[in-house]
Amino acid sequence: MRYAFRAMRWKRSEKAESAPQGPSMEVRYTRHQVARGARADAESPTQLFLFKKVSRLRATYQVRLLLFQAMTTGRTLVIVLPRGGQVDRTLKELSKRAPKHLVIERRG
Repeated sequence: MRYAFRAMRWKRSEKAESAPQGPSMEVRYTRHQVARGARADAESPTQLFLFKKVSRLRATYQVRLLLFQAMTTGRTLVIVLPRGGQVDRTLKELSKRAPKHLVIERRG
């Protein structure tokens, strides 16, 4: 049986009867063919923290990758924004898909 590494999971080829369930993430590479990664600004046993001082936050690759990490480890990603910061539509949609694992806080 053939296996192909796609979306950070081993999946069976099209000939197989079922594919594995669960979250998946498409891997991106730098121009030197090194897998891109992201680290949280702070970690606790139950949460990953990402501090962003931006006027508008979108669902960037960093946010999606950290959310994937939080989902696979059973933690919550807490994104801390300034009070005036806006949340883009793409991040709101991502938040609706994973409400238990993504929290957006606004702090002064």
